[in-house]
Amino acid sequence: MLTTGNAQYSVQTNVIGNYLPYICVGTGTTTPAWTQYNLVSQVGNCVQTSNPSYSAGSNTAYISASISIPSSSTITEVGLEFYATVTNVGSFYFLMLRSTFSGIVVSGGQSVTITIGYQV
Repeated sequence: MLTTGNAQYSVQTNVIGNYLPYICVGTGTTTPAWTQYNLVSQVGNCVQTSNPSYSAGSNTAYISASISIPSSSTITEVGLEFYATVTNVGSFYFLMLRSTFSGIVVSGGQSVTITIGYQV
């Protein structure tokens, strides 16, 4: 259930294949907004995450992925996406969160490892 303003939306999805989420990176600098459904400027391919690890002391779950960067880029955004199929709509990647930051310079052919933590 997603609540925004006075409206509530409920979306039921049937996940295709493995249910793990995907992490994506990009070079966009636009402030994150509820209306965004993908990264502003994705770099490379989204990568399926590892199985979550859990830290009981902080009640935090962590997921991570290593993403190959095809050409030199300053990475300034990261996104967490799920691949889903919605009846009468089709299959798509659904952006669950997006964050921007000052930037990490990565040379072409290198990889970056992104770890996302969330409290449960």
